[in-house]
Parts: sequence; structure tokens; C-alpha cells
Amino acid sequence: MQLRQIASVLAMLLVVPVAVQAAPSTPAPKPAAKSTPSESPSAIKMDKSKWPRGITVASAPVGGVYYAWAAGWQKVLTEKVGLPTNVEVTAGSVQNIMLVEENKSTFGITTTSNTFEGWNGQEWAKGKKYQNIRLVLPLYSSYLHGVALAKSGIKKLQDLEGKVVGLGAKGGGGDVMARNTLRVLQIKPKRIVNAGFDDMNDQMKDGLLDAQLTAAGLPLPSFTELEATEKLVFIGINSEDAKKVIAEYPYFVESTVRAGVYKAVSQPVPTLALWIMTITNKDLPEDFIYTIVKETYANQDVIAATHPVGKEMPMERVASSPIPLHSGALRYFLEKGIKLPDKVFPPEFKR
Repeated sequence: MQLRQIASVLAMLLVVPVAVQAAPSTPAPKPAAKSTPSESPSAIKMDKSKWPRGITVASAPVGGVYYAWAAGWQKVLTEKVGLPTNVEVTAGSVQNIMLVEENKSTFGITTTSNTFEGWNGQEWAKGKKYQNIRLVLPLYSSYLHGVALAKSGIKKLQDLEGKVVGLGAKGGGGDVMARNTLRVLQIKPKRIVNAGFDDMNDQMKDGLLDAQLTAAGLPLPSFTELEATEKLVFIGINSEDAKKVIAEYPYFVESTVRAGVYKAVSQPVPTLALWIMTITNKDLPEDFIYTIVKETYANQDVIAATHPVGKEMPMERVASSPIPLHSGALRYFLEKGIKLPDKVFPPEFKR
């Protein structure tokens, strides 16, 4: 009887080590890690040694919304990303696309219309395709609207026929949008002036300019400044004319300059709009652009403190981008659950 008990104990001792050795091949499941909004399902490896040592942002002339937005963004990039940032005064959208295409500026602010044309080699691009550019951030809406002195007698867009009209910096988003609109509607000014916003204000006060027509976020700082000393009338586009323009340029939409945005605008002014975007070169590191996008959204209030349009950066807008997103930006928006069509995935993106 004792011999049987001893044999049974020995058998159990022989079995136990086998069971212990087998355990590693079937590990117990671990609780799923909880992710925060800033964490990626496939985390990006940070390698700051490949980041640029400084940042340049191609904007537009002083007095415009591009420049004001960029000034707010500069604070975010300098203080939160930790890189010295310089805001460059440029002629606007078209020049910004050229600078980013050739990696001469880290970022550029531009319109969906100019970006579409550059990508496809149309209009101002004259057959050359600018396809090194990538979307980084969707920004605010830009509204085509004009202004004239109340004593000028100008009340509507058609009144610009035979007048001297300022369209902003040559090649800027406002200049291109205004020219295209005037051409479609067969409105022929006596002369078109391309100049900075402050310069155009001075020319209007001196009687050298009859009106201004441009596209910008609301309010345009130079229009607000002009309104502080002059009685103005604001010019929009009626729905019938807007539809004619949209038929040729489908990236425009009908919209309104809301009442109260300027002192002289007591009722909504019908017009056309498109949206503004920041772009970068496809060769910039994915982790760098991811960090830029993340910190921008985390500190959006800093930009809004510089200009109200800083509040308007709807993520869903990237789904209708006329160009692919940068891989770093794409990864951020995917993390946020934004549904994106295949057309905005860049070829260099690693799924």
C-alpha cells in the first residue's frame, strides 16, 4: 500500500514540470491597452534628428488674413513644437505653391482653387504640374467680396465695368479668384491694380482706386482698417452670377458674408467661397508633420486669439482635398476617425 502511494507521488512530480514548461506557448491574454486621442494604433517613431532646424511659413502681404493666421501659428510652432519659425511675406497662393514645391519654404498657405490648378497644370501653372505638394491642414473659408467708398456710386459687381479695381498681390488667391469671376461675367475694368492691402487702402483714399475685390477670411483686416475712417459699401455676387462662375469653377460654392462682420454690412451679402489650406513638401518627415498637426489642433485657441478664423479648422474638410495629404497629416486624421477616400492617400504612405 505504501509502495503504491510513493509511486503515485512520483508520477505527479514528473507531470508538474511538463505543465509549467508548456505554459509559455499559451500565454494568458493581457488587457487591451487604452489609447488616448493623441496615441496612434501604429505609433510613429520619433526621430528629431531628421527634422528641419527651423520653419518658414509662406503667407501673403501684411494686412491680409493669411499673414494674420500665420502669425498666430508661428507662436504654436515656436513655443509648442520648439522650432524657430519665420513668417514670410509673399505674393500669396501661387507663389506659395511654387516655394513649397521646390522645398524653399517649409509650409505655404493657399486656396483649394490654386492648388487644384497647380496639381493639374492648369490656368496659372501653364502645363507644369506641381505634384510634390501635400495637404497639412484644412483652414477657414475664403469669401470673394469687394469694397468701394460709399460716395463712388458703386453698388454691385457690374458697376466695376470701366473702373480702376485693386485685386491684391498678383498671383494671390484673391487676385486669381477675382480675375476668373470678372472674366466669366464679362466685366471689364478700365485697369486692374495689383498691390498690397495697405497700399490699396491708401490709393482708395487718394482717389486713385475705385474699388477693391479679393477673396479672404472674415473679416479682412485691411477692410476693417479702411472702414474705421471711411464710409464704405460692400460688394458681393448674386446667386444667378454665382452659378455661372461655379459652372466653370466647380470648387467654388455659394455663400454669404454674414451680417455684422463689417460695420457697413447690416444684411448678409451673397457671394462665392472656397477654403484655405496649408501645404508642405512630400519629402518632409512623417513624424515631423504628424507633430505639427497634433500641436496645431491642441493649441488652436492660440491662433484664434490672433484672428477669429483660427477657430475654423474642420477636420472633415480634408476628405475633399484637391491633392493628397502628407503621410504625417493623414495618419493623424485617421486616428481621429475621419473617413478618407483613396484619392487623398499619397503614394508614399505606408499602411
